[in-house]
Amino acid sequence: MTVLVNFRDDQIRVMLDYADANKMSLETLIEDLIEKMEDEMDAKLADEAYEEHLKDPKVYTFDEVMKELGQK
Repeated sequence: MTVLVNFRDDQIRVMLDYADANKMSLETLIEDLIEKMEDEMDAKLADEAYEEHLKDPKVYTFDEVMKELGQK
């Protein structure tokens, strides 16, 4: 998939300066940014799951789950 994004000149300059200062290509900078966003989304989901767990802290062993599923 190809996506066309329009940036202002000052935004492009910031990205290029940052990439240059960190000895990376603009492509690597964008890849790193996407990875950081994915990590932040994963952390948010983990926090939400933990909050749900605190509301109902009951846990099940693997064997209990398998038995419930009729697998054992």
